[in-house]
Amino acid sequence: MTLSKIAWGDVDTFIFDMDGTLLDLHFDNQVWNHLLPSKLASKHNIDKMSATKIIENLLEQNKKSLNWYSLEYWSRTLDLSLVEIENELEYLITLRSGAKTLLEKLKQGGFNLTLATNASLKSMDKKLEITAIRKYFDHVCNAHEIGYCKEQIEFWTKLSSSTQCNFKTTILVDDNLDVLETAQLCGIKNTFGIARPNSHGEGKKSNQFYLIRDLDDISPTNHNDIEYANDKDSR
Repeated sequence: MTLSKIAWGDVDTFIFDMDGTLLDLHFDNQVWNHLLPSKLASKHNIDKMSATKIIENLLEQNKKSLNWYSLEYWSRTLDLSLVEIENELEYLITLRSGAKTLLEKLKQGGFNLTLATNASLKSMDKKLEITAIRKYFDHVCNAHEIGYCKEQIEFWTKLSSSTQCNFKTTILVDDNLDVLETAQLCGIKNTFGIARPNSHGEGKKSNQFYLIRDLDDISPTNHNDIEYANDKDSR
């Protein structure tokens, strides 16, 4: 499904992910791939590569679970304050280009807007305060409050129930391809990924999902300008 093929008159709801979709994933990349390994290496007097391996093993063990996204879990397991580590780099928390304009445009257009995120509650609150985008959303659905992460079907079942969302008239935008797969299984057919979640990182590709290059392009009147990330290099 591409945006140009959507019957826009039948769409009444947008669900947006936060990190990597509306917010630049550069912040999270710096926290998890650089500062956290450095802190862990210093704490245990080991090299950064060994610390990175410890974190990667824990990530693999907790893949597609709430622990993967829980600052409390990581703080307890590594005996480091993830809140303090995030605070050190909070100056990197920024909206992706076009995010605020898009939200304003959709809000003015009368669409229902829902934020659906796996982020820790403390992290989510900090990011929403810094970016000042909470006001655009009719619903904020956090995986830690719902009890299931977005990779699990139960998350979408509960979201649908709590927001009275009709998945047949909904567009979901999320940079996590596993999340998009689960959402499709739950009946959201209008599912779109992000071609370059991290402004400082490489672009993503997918044979299954249409990847949006620029948030500015999401509009019922401007959808023909979006390009498929598999066809052209990501910016």
